[in-house]
Amino acid sequence: MNFKTNNKLKILALFLLLFLICLIALNIGPTSNTLKDTIKILLAKLPVLGQYIDLEGIKDSQQTIILNIRLPRILLAALVGIALATTGAAFQGLLKNPMADPYIIGISSGAALGAAIAIVSGLSLLIGFFALPLMAFMGGLFSVLTVYNLARVGNKVPIYNLLLSGVALSSFFSAVTSLLMILNSQEMSQIVFWLLGSFSGRKWHHVQIAAPLIIAGVVALNFYARELNLMLFGESTAQSLGVN
Repeated sequence: MNFKTNNKLKILALFLLLFLICLIALNIGPTSNTLKDTIKILLAKLPVLGQYIDLEGIKDSQQTIILNIRLPRILLAALVGIALATTGAAFQGLLKNPMADPYIIGISSGAALGAAIAIVSGLSLLIGFFALPLMAFMGGLFSVLTVYNLARVGNKVPIYNLLLSGVALSSFFSAVTSLLMILNSQEMSQIVFWLLGSFSGRKWHHVQIAAPLIIAGVVALNFYARELNLMLFGESTAQSLGVN
């Protein structure tokens, strides 16, 4: 068995494990369901096959809980997990550091500051649902652009400069976020709740918004997998092997 085949089998096994975990998670909660009933409820929604599934004995409330409350949360959690894992792997290749993550170059801190500004300024109330993710995205993007320009030396961006600039900017953004929380005690709980993260109350429209963006991002990063792997050997080696 060659290396590529072995890797494909591992990925397939991990996806099967993820599917099994999601299936088990659908049965966890105040209202318990049997695994058999849960599988029936899911199969009943499949085209063609669904018409042959007998849901007799399964309450409508059970179907609502599985399909409209638990399933969107679990799918969203899985999508976010895939996005974080892929992003982490990309950062590890780019920064040549197995411990690298979005916190290192200030993306997470910038996003947190953007969300905190949206909450404190009242934008989240004026604009609605899109205000928080939009401001968080803008904060993360601003952080990336700032770190890149601080680290750049001529036409090159040395990795060590990028790391140092990222750590410094991350600390600064975290300090500003803390200051906003101290000065706005009434909104502090909202900011803390957002920073901790939660899938509570997530519905299908959240999945519909997040899924295309996450899938597109993961697919795009996979196109650069070779280049990111070569970056682990250093910029000079990567350039000599064709990485621009």
